[in-house]
Amino acid sequence: IDNKYDVTKKPISQLYDEIEPFVGDLFKVRSGKLYGLLKIDGTALLDVSYDKISLSDANQWILIETNKKVGLVDVDGNTRIKPTYDFIRSIVINTDVPNNAATVVAKDATGFRIIELNERKLSDVYASIGDFNSFGLAPACKTYGEKGLKCGYINFDGTEVIPTQFDKVEPFGQH
Repeated sequence: IDNKYDVTKKPISQLYDEIEPFVGDLFKVRSGKLYGLLKIDGTALLDVSYDKISLSDANQWILIETNKKVGLVDVDGNTRIKPTYDFIRSIVINTDVPNNAATVVAKDATGFRIIELNERKLSDVYASIGDFNSFGLAPACKTYGEKGLKCGYINFDGTEVIPTQFDKVEPFGQH
């Protein structure tokens, strides 16, 4: 309800089973087993249709889950990644790129890939992608038929900086 409810007797929004502060001026709401997001004025940012809603590690992105598939929404409610992935991790903001390009590592049935959110570019599919180091590189391995698993390093947009041609790579970074 708003602060004038004693006069208007009209609630801002419908009845929910649960309402809790989420981030900024957003509230996470639950109706039955499904979740959505409301703005402080009562308008829906995300309809109540998700199995789970949570914040990314950087608190700049909203992870949405439906039917055991994960997607990503920005804090303005724009869908950046439809819920089609098994999981999304490592949301990295690259401040060296104009507009602070954001990158995620996502996994689906085909494997792991880098998704650059601003331009919505997808990298090649990898068997594994590790964490990014202080140089902006992550170890990544591909499966090559008879050659088996070969590893190298990729950057924030998924470009192979060190080709995937090695049997094993080790993490490195500044100390």
